[in-house]
Amino acid sequence: MRHLIVLQKEPGASENAAELLELGMAMASFDQNVEVWLRGAAQLWLSPQLREDRLPRFNAARLLHALPFYDVGPIWITSRDTEDVIHSQLAVEVVEANELADRLGLYDAIHWE
Repeated sequence: MRHLIVLQKEPGASENAAELLELGMAMASFDQNVEVWLRGAAQLWLSPQLREDRLPRFNAARLLHALPFYDVGPIWITSRDTEDVIHSQLAVEVVEANELADRLGLYDAIHWE
């Protein structure tokens, strides 16, 4: 199965982000294909200026960096505002807005924050 995890909220605004990323890692460990879409304010998770001391105890920023070890990916965004993302240590794919409908049709399950 192909799964998409969609994070939409800025760092610290939701405890569900960490839970969804942990779910993605668990699914990937059972040979499920998992990708992550950082939508809107969730792109701030990629910012190098993210202050981890202001985040909840179980912050998703650390989990994002663990995703490649579980073969979760790619991580993708749809915005052209990628200035902060360019400096991220993670590989991020930019999906054009006109490709979005076709891309979403590829998944068997979509897990929203």
